[in-house]
Amino acid sequence: MARRRTVAGTSRAKLTDRRRRTERFDAKKRKVALGRLRKEMVQLARSHGFSLDDLFGRGGKAKGHVAVKYRDPKSPGNTWTGRGRMPRWLAEAIRVGRKREDFLV
Repeated sequence: MARRRTVAGTSRAKLTDRRRRTERFDAKKRKVALGRLRKEMVQLARSHGFSLDDLFGRGGKAKGHVAVKYRDPKSPGNTWTGRGRMPRWLAEAIRVGRKREDFLV
């Protein structure tokens, strides 16, 4: 009679590796299943004269455009919206004594 393997005798590294392989396998199966389902849904919608966009709308949230607030007069290509980290060209200008308001568009 064959001896049955148990988790107790398996190293943590082997268990972690087994879990990662299982998760990758599951993700791959899910991706294939989603692709098949999408194809079936497209065919069904077309057979009734619709597209998926007609039924569900466009995917994702549209990101808005943020207007430029600051521009470097020496180099007009240097711009900043006022969000995120201050660009080097503006930080350097402020360091030497200029004001942020000098660069407003």
